[in-house]
Amino acid sequence: MTQTGVPSATVVGNVGTQLQTVDIQMVADDNNATTIFMDEQEVVQASKRVIACRVVLYLAILVLITNVLALLWYATGGEENGWQERHAVAGPSYAYLVAIHWSLCQYTFASMEVVPNTESERVFGCLVPLVSVLVAYPLIAAIVVGVGRLGYFPPEGQRKPKLLLCRVLALFAAFFAEIILITLIWLRLGEDSLESSWTYEYNLEDSTGSFRFFTALHWVMSQYTFSTMEVVPTNMQERSFTIVVQFVGLVTTYPMIAGIVLCIVRLAPMSIQVA
Repeated sequence: MTQTGVPSATVVGNVGTQLQTVDIQMVADDNNATTIFMDEQEVVQASKRVIACRVVLYLAILVLITNVLALLWYATGGEENGWQERHAVAGPSYAYLVAIHWSLCQYTFASMEVVPNTESERVFGCLVPLVSVLVAYPLIAAIVVGVGRLGYFPPEGQRKPKLLLCRVLALFAAFFAEIILITLIWLRLGEDSLESSWTYEYNLEDSTGSFRFFTALHWVMSQYTFSTMEVVPTNMQERSFTIVVQFVGLVTTYPMIAGIVLCIVRLAPMSIQVA
């Protein structure tokens, strides 16, 4: 400071240097924060890639187990008075599809018309649920949880009722849209090949369009819930589509239902506290 009260050039220079140092430090802190944020994003993306790979692996193992069970069921049903003879299954290809469908029905909500008829089939039918408990159910649980963590489940810290309610509505809308889409495809399959389709088999060809639609909707709902349904596939196209529906449910429908349930469970304690 000079005698006239005017800061000297040295003081001004020191203040400028300090301000510049502060600016540099602030920029460095911003860069560090950005770097940390980017690192966290990369960790999240890497974690999702690992989960996706595990889901694909578990799904592949489940497909392999389903095929093994189908082949064993196919061989068991080939004997005299077996399920192939009882249900008049025509051709090995269609019999194999029926066997896969039967295997899937042993560890999903879906049901079908084929049941054990001989002693060996009954014994095999008793052993398959044990395999489901030890292998299939853990795999299905891992697939559902893995897919749910990729987007269907709410974040761990999400507790706000509005956000949870919005997620429930969004998941329910997606679930309903998927159900309607599958219903329309199943209805179309029943109308394309009328003489060998489920609409002809169950005498629905002369019924109203709305009745056939709700019958198809009921069939779709029975694939993912405990609802029972008498309509079953009657040709190769319908049987193949049914198998696809079951596998699609593992990676879309079941995770969506689990996400809806999880959100409602988190909302329930809040409702109790408000009351």
